[in-house]
Amino acid sequence: MRDAAALVVVLHGCTQNAAGYDHGSGWSQLAAEEGFAVLFPEQQRANNPNLCFNWFMPGEVKRDSGEAHSVRQMIEVAIVVHGLDRERIFITGLSAGGAMANVMLAAYPEVFGGGAIIAGLAYGSASTIPEAFDRMRGYSSPSKQELQRRLREASPHKGVWPKISIWQGSSTTRSCRPTRIPFLPNGKGFMTWASAPPERNPSMDKRGKCGVTSTAIG
Repeated sequence: MRDAAALVVVLHGCTQNAAGYDHGSGWSQLAAEEGFAVLFPEQQRANNPNLCFNWFMPGEVKRDSGEAHSVRQMIEVAIVVHGLDRERIFITGLSAGGAMANVMLAAYPEVFGGGAIIAGLAYGSASTIPEAFDRMRGYSSPSKQELQRRLREASPHKGVWPKISIWQGSSTTRSCRPTRIPFLPNGKGFMTWASAPPERNPSMDKRGKCGVTSTAIG
């Protein structure tokens, strides 16, 4: 790992653990190749029987409270122990992990240079388990104005906001082969994996790979 390396925080989805998500996504391999650090917070079954991060529970998603605070503390320990670059902290997550990545970006925007949300949900879109299931099915989401209000109230931040890359598919029956895009040469940006239906993805090449559709630059 390089001196003053960047850090990517990676949050797994429901029924997954950190090791399994790392094996499927290849983040540790990419970190070794590119010289950055990677942090894998892992949910405990005592906190959620399906190993989901509790992105929908008010006590877990507020700044300096619950799971959000735990992840923030993990980040701080990693920075201090390994001498990481505070200006290059990024976060990504899948599904419930994507929703929790959104929580972290909302609650601690000053910490992150950017984030990638994969099949996640908006911050503040649910506050109970029934609401969480409704939102995942696309039902009864709060208005855009209400979500913006909740986001503004999530932290006292007044500065520049992190850049966000959002990855959202529209089909689970057909998908193109994922493409991995490494850190940019200047070390300030990252790209993650995406999966999109071939018929909906104009950037897919003849080999069936997804093209680059969005980036997050710190």
